[in-house]
Amino acid sequence: MENMRDWDNIDGFNVGVACRIFEMVLCARFFVLKHLLEQLPPDTDAVKARRRWVLIQAMPPYFENKDIFSIVLAKLHEADTDVLMKLTKSIYNDLPGIAENGIFPPGEQLFVVVDEAQEAFEYLKESLPSTIGFE
Repeated sequence: MENMRDWDNIDGFNVGVACRIFEMVLCARFFVLKHLLEQLPPDTDAVKARRRWVLIQAMPPYFENKDIFSIVLAKLHEADTDVLMKLTKSIYNDLPGIAENGIFPPGEQLFVVVDEAQEAFEYLKESLPSTIGFE
């Protein structure tokens, strides 16, 4: 097995691909969150909104037997990475204005859980060749 200290010497291409995948996954998360918040009734309290967000993330595949994040992720594949970054930042900055009732209290951090690592790998596995010979 390869020594982890040698990972710094891995081709920069893999780093670029990993950053792009992360940007796609993050953009898909923010996109779905934004649309969820836009559809919530104006009087929805913060706890109920957060529960709905957890439910959307935990829901079994519904659309075409895929989950909503996978569908959005696939649509973002053709977008330029800079465009993805700008869209993600724009959505992030707009979230407090979209959400009401303390869903995003001022000064609080927003935590994002990214769980599509395996799916992103499968989607772009040709771009992430094994460095230790395992498939």
